[in-house]
Amino acid sequence: MTSFDVGNVIKDRLQAAGLSQYLDDAKEQYLEFPDGFFAEVVLKDGSKLSEVQRLVKSIEEELKSRVSSSTPSSARHGRSLESGRQV
Repeated sequence: MTSFDVGNVIKDRLQAAGLSQYLDDAKEQYLEFPDGFFAEVVLKDGSKLSEVQRLVKSIEEELKSRVSSSTPSSARHGRSLESGRQV
């Protein structure tokens, strides 16, 4: 999975939840590092922050489980997705 894929997953899930209209696409960024991903999701409306945070957190857990279940344990890397800050 690449940072582009992570960005697409986040955008698709936010759109499905009816939250994509609150995103500031020009300011978002999705970066890949050896130990995980960084997702900066910028909102135009702060009143939706808690909803978006919950959704991004659930996406993070889902992606962690995908990586864990599809990668042999000897080759696993601690990849995480963190919204707004690098872990």
